[in-house]
Amino acid sequence: MVDGVQRADAQDHQGGDLEDALVCLNMPGEIFESGYTDANGDITLILDPPPTTVGEMELTVTSHNHTPAIETVQAVVPAFVTIDPD
Repeated sequence: MVDGVQRADAQDHQGGDLEDALVCLNMPGEIFESGYTDANGDITLILDPPPTTVGEMELTVTSHNHTPAIETVQAVVPAFVTIDPD
């Protein structure tokens, strides 16, 4: 995940698109964003503000009559460099 944007594609165990699955992105003790997948099983989560610490985030996908899926994604904090020309 970079710049506060996480994209995901949810599929069932047969590889079909998983519509209306709940997707949640969090760090321990904090829920950053959640939402539901579209008809194609796609979702874009926009974190505003984005995480301020580097570390692992948990991406959880749940849907009725499906086993929850939990994946780990890395939070990358944007780095800014200022160059002072002489």
